[in-house]
Order: sequence, then structure tokens, then C-alpha cells
Amino acid sequence: MRRVALFLIILAVLAITACRSTPPSPSAPPQKQENTPPATAATQIHGRASYLERMALPAQSVLEVQMIADDANPPVPIVQTSFGDLHGPPFDFSLTYDPATIKPDAHYSLRAALRDAQGHLQFLTPQSVAVTPGSDHVVEFQLVRASVGQSP
Repeated sequence: MRRVALFLIILAVLAITACRSTPPSPSAPPQKQENTPPATAATQIHGRASYLERMALPAQSVLEVQMIADDANPPVPIVQTSFGDLHGPPFDFSLTYDPATIKPDAHYSLRAALRDAQGHLQFLTPQSVAVTPGSDHVVEFQLVRASVGQSP
């Protein structure tokens, strides 16, 4: 019985020790700081893209998502990001943007394209999807099969 109690105490001490964080050593090089602001709910658009076709996703496919200022003529991309290592659909994504680029009375939308490993367009948004920067609403949309020679 004492052995079991001693074993449980040792396990508890090991578990507590493993959970404690250790401060970085003074000789460790400082971590590189990025010039981008930390991502918060107010600087990200969260979305989910899908397609209805019953087909396997080509290996090494890439989802490209961009937020566009619709009020400009022609529409101006605010930010564009590519996502690889896709599993699905649906494809969950977060698009980080600089809030300084957002005008309060402007209209914004998302466009997306799904490309295979060679860059050939497989699926795209048939039209721009309205989005409100700063909203915590998850934007959901469906991609449609691209026809030969079609571009986003």
C-alpha cells in the first residue's frame, strides 16, 4: 500500500514539474519581432469555404482568399492570403488585415479561388461575397467548379 501511495506522489510531482513553464535562458537569442500588429477579433475575417462536388481534393491544393474594397474603380485588394495543407471541404480560414486600411463607410467583399499544385484554377467564388470588417460573424460561401480558361 505504501508503494502505491509513493508511486502516486512521484507521478503527481512529475506532472506538476512538467506543467511548469521555465523562463528563457539569458543566453537565448531574442525572438524576432514581426512588424505586423497582433491579430485580434477586430483585425480578422473568419470564414468557411466549401464546394458541393463529390470529388477528392487534388494533392497540394491551395486556397487563395482576398478581401477587396468594392468602392474603388477597379476594386482594390486590401489583403490576400493563401492556405495550403487543405483537408476537406469545408475549408476554415482566418484572413488578417490592417485596420488602418479600412474606411468606415466603404464596402468590402471576399473572393476566393482553389488551385491545384500546378496553379490551375479548380474552383472559385462565382461572385464577390459581402463582408463587414470587424464583425465576428463567420462568412460562409460556396465555390463553384471553374471552366477551362476561366480566371478569378
